[in-house]
Amino acid sequence: MKRFCFLIIFIFAATTIFSQTVIKFPPDSLNHTTLVKVFPNPTKQLVEVQVKEWSTKSRYTLNILNSNGKRISTRVLQGPIETVELKTGGGRKATMFIEVWKEKELIGRETVVVIK
Repeated sequence: MKRFCFLIIFIFAATTIFSQTVIKFPPDSLNHTTLVKVFPNPTKQLVEVQVKEWSTKSRYTLNILNSNGKRISTRVLQGPIETVELKTGGGRKATMFIEVWKEKELIGRETVVVIK
């Protein structure tokens, strides 16, 4: 009987501790949009990229990816708000992704639709 009570208490304690532990999986992969704003969306060619919480001590890199995830271009951002030109071959409609990196940390990923 003592073993049974001990087992019940152990399971209760383990369940309580585990339920209070926050597990993020995958880590922050679903919400990279809180520090970066891209507008207008959809756009014809130009978008404004705004980085919130800009620090002059950090290096910010902007990547433009095509719909397959292949990097089309990379540039270093010079300020918290920049205008970016999105070029599509032949001026056709396309979906692109804009990523903003602060040093080696992804701080924003936005999907942008480019229309004719």
